[in-house]
Amino acid sequence: MIALPMIQPKGLVASSGDFELFKGAVNRPSRKGVKVDHRCRSYHLYQYGEKVAVFVTGNMKIADSIIFDLPVKITCPGMTELCEAICYAAIEHLYPSVGKNRAMNYEFAQSRDFVAGTRFAIAGIIKHVKGLRRPETISRVRLHTAGDFFSTNYFAAWTRIIDSFPSLRFWAYTKSSAILDQYSKAVLSGLVAPVPSNLNLRFSVDPTTKEMPQEAYIPHAYLMPKGEEETISKREAKDLGFLYCPAIGSSVRCGDCNLCYATDYSIIFKEH
Repeated sequence: MIALPMIQPKGLVASSGDFELFKGAVNRPSRKGVKVDHRCRSYHLYQYGEKVAVFVTGNMKIADSIIFDLPVKITCPGMTELCEAICYAAIEHLYPSVGKNRAMNYEFAQSRDFVAGTRFAIAGIIKHVKGLRRPETISRVRLHTAGDFFSTNYFAAWTRIIDSFPSLRFWAYTKSSAILDQYSKAVLSGLVAPVPSNLNLRFSVDPTTKEMPQEAYIPHAYLMPKGEEETISKREAKDLGFLYCPAIGSSVRCGDCNLCYATDYSIIFKEH
């Protein structure tokens, strides 16, 4: 059998001995069909010629962030009844390519090369965006607009990655209470390093939440279901350490607000 040369995609951004990073664009559905959104880019990580992960810069809410997603449900050990019922990220059945990319990210996240590859990808994306000479920059990384921390080892891997980029702000929401507790115990035992200070992590709570972290304390993100009246005023909520999401009933956009990734407030969100 004749060995055919491997065909690589165009748009090489960065390369090393083990990894290569290629850029693409994000296809978004529109009234006239599917169009390419040039404000957002997909970055494809290859290892030894095989694609292993996909990162995206920006979405409809945030434009200056790197996003890493996983499949919903199978990576969500703390999923609640309400979360499962209204999950906005459960779109794999509508967009098979999205499901394929998330599944690939999940497989890569369990590999021994996840930390090294993700460090390479983040550094390459930042350098590429900076070289475009546009107003946009990369200042933050959003973990899991879909999916969650599915194991203690995976959470620990991200702490190592985050520690490598002290000037970047990382943020995530999680329902993985048992994993947070396991990691907290490991920190107290001296087995792992504390959570990096540039990670803003909130524990997601809703009326159907049954398990809360016992060893770890982090700010909360409370999801207020449709039909549930606001029981306290914004001033009372602030006195208790909570803030209502500024985007509720206003023109404020996530990209214009620093509340989620630059403060330690607990936040109240309305279902939308």
